[in-house]
Amino acid sequence: MKDRRGLIEHELDTLRTLRDELKVRAHLGRAEVRDLWEEGEKRFRKLEAALDQKRKQAREPIEQIEEAAELLIEEIKHGYDRLRKLI
Repeated sequence: MKDRRGLIEHELDTLRTLRDELKVRAHLGRAEVRDLWEEGEKRFRKLEAALDQKRKQAREPIEQIEEAAELLIEEIKHGYDRLRKLI
């Protein structure tokens, strides 16, 4: 999963670089280029927002699982401590 995340981040970085280059060119270009630029910007913002939302959604279940695991670990430790005292 980390490799996939790294690939996505790499691709986003590539898009950001291309975006920066095109931004300069679009600023100097004709209205048609500006229209294409604005459409690309909308799609880019939509992509970033969707990825951010998915990252947040993925984090919440992981945090809940971690919290549940910590509670379970504590309960098991407590049970082992009780067993140790009885033995």
